[in-house]
Amino acid sequence: MSQTLAIDGIQFARSVSEQRGELAAAEFSRLAELGCRAGKVRYELRGATNDRGKFCLKLSVTGALELTCQRCLSELDFPVSIKSELELSEDFKRIAEADDEVDRIFVDRAMSAVQLVEDELILALPMAPSHIDCSAAVASKPIPAAGEPSPFAVLAGLKRNYR
Repeated sequence: MSQTLAIDGIQFARSVSEQRGELAAAEFSRLAELGCRAGKVRYELRGATNDRGKFCLKLSVTGALELTCQRCLSELDFPVSIKSELELSEDFKRIAEADDEVDRIFVDRAMSAVQLVEDELILALPMAPSHIDCSAAVASKPIPAAGEPSPFAVLAGLKRNYR
């Protein structure tokens, strides 16, 4: 059953509210589309005012997701530890035109904490998840036969013949 966990962004930040919980990967439909099969994450969402005096949400996410190794296609446990500060903005144009390193999100009266967590998890995913010491990486490299020319030597010969 999907959790809504909706907050009024500005009011949440103004009142320095907190929300925390544990979410299963089944709560994240977009993560499932990206190949995440299982896992649980704990989150903590706090309202605050940042160093610039703007309302923000401070989000902390820890846990692990189950992905697929792109080398051996077996299960890969992917640990997650995220800390984000998201400045709230009521102006889409300001967000689009900002030329700084501040992470901004559009504030709404019914912001989904689940969606905020899922957004940060998606941003943390590697482009091609793989085991650090995947045996498939070693097995996929062909062993050159004795006396066989290097592929680079063959290319160099083609280059000389072309001129």
